[in-house]
Amino acid sequence: MPETQGLIHKAVALSGNGTSAQSQATSRELGKFIVKKSGKTIAQLQQMPWREYLALANACSAEFNRNNAASGMRAGFSPVADGIHVRVEGYYKDPDAPSANIPMIYCTTTAESSPSAFNAQLEEMDRAEAINRIEQRYHNGKAEQIFDAYNKVFDNLKPIDVFALASSSRVGVINSANTKSAQKAPVYLAWFGWNPPLFDGRARAFHCVDICFWFKNTDLMLSHTGGGKRPRDLSDKMSEALIAFMRTGNPNCASLPEWPAYTPEQGATMIFNDVCEVKNDPDREARALLAQ
Repeated sequence: MPETQGLIHKAVALSGNGTSAQSQATSRELGKFIVKKSGKTIAQLQQMPWREYLALANACSAEFNRNNAASGMRAGFSPVADGIHVRVEGYYKDPDAPSANIPMIYCTTTAESSPSAFNAQLEEMDRAEAINRIEQRYHNGKAEQIFDAYNKVFDNLKPIDVFALASSSRVGVINSANTKSAQKAPVYLAWFGWNPPLFDGRARAFHCVDICFWFKNTDLMLSHTGGGKRPRDLSDKMSEALIAFMRTGNPNCASLPEWPAYTPEQGATMIFNDVCEVKNDPDREARALLAQ
């Protein structure tokens, strides 16, 4: 936003990311659809208890997208481009934009929503079942190749691990990192894969679990980490990297291996786990198959 000029000097995007805002036209159409489906006035909608409105709005958004699938129009609840505060043509396009001089770290988790977290039976799925579930999710006839590509990303994966990786694709964050890297400020990319000892390890590296590691709060977030030395050791490394980044715009520090700046060509990615390592775009082949 133009108003942020000079107010922000570094940025870290955890999980959520994008390269453009929703158009005003699409946002208006979704708003009209909610009013029509609810049978209420805007004043009445504003008086609804928030939980009821949230359920209504999400249901309407899902139906709206189903109805408009053929046109490619998709609507949700996100920033809306007004051409004044939020750019219409997409983020990072203007070399003189406030973002141009701001270094960024992008970090996502390897299992944003572990399929077996609340269903222990899924831990026992075999290769065939994992492939079938991948096909049900992506419907592109490439499920077997997708499975094999993700199976090569990390060592000693179970079929459920592969399915979790495929379900938590990095397509969005890679698109954001590629777009942002066209500006002059450096971009750094991380992938958090630490599996907490929750639900017999079934939770995996779920959405937002990495936040307490960045902020050295793993012993306070027992519901996310289980507490103790193991998560604290990783948190020490990540928080040291965050402080270095805040100071200099470069997250390299003594406790981690060398962390190169991200480029679309190399795709350097810091893997956060009990043992941290850098891999160059480890899921490139798998992501390409998802797009086919």
